[in-house]
Amino acid sequence: MISVRTRLTAAYAAFDAHSSPLGFEAFDAGNGPELAGSFLVALHGATKEKLGHGYRIVRVSKPGAVPEDFITGFLKDGKVLGRPADVLSLGPDELLMTDDYAGVVYYVYKAR
Repeated sequence: MISVRTRLTAAYAAFDAHSSPLGFEAFDAGNGPELAGSFLVALHGATKEKLGHGYRIVRVSKPGAVPEDFITGFLKDGKVLGRPADVLSLGPDELLMTDDYAGVVYYVYKAR
């Protein structure tokens, strides 16, 4: 038997099966203190709605951290209301988020 030793890098983040992470954006200090040093990930969701995985935007703040809900409400009582596809930073405290189920682009900002 031949043994091969390899070095594997641990995953930065893990998501439930069938969550379908499609798009993500990295945020730095120029994006404001709440998002600095983190990623937002668009979880498109499973094709079988009853699984309930995905259908939200999550924040990943550091390697190995559990993703935190950032924008939710795209799956309610088993009914699909939206499917996040991507995230794009526009600057401090504002971003765009695409939803290919509703066919829209959301402008998201922090009210001052």
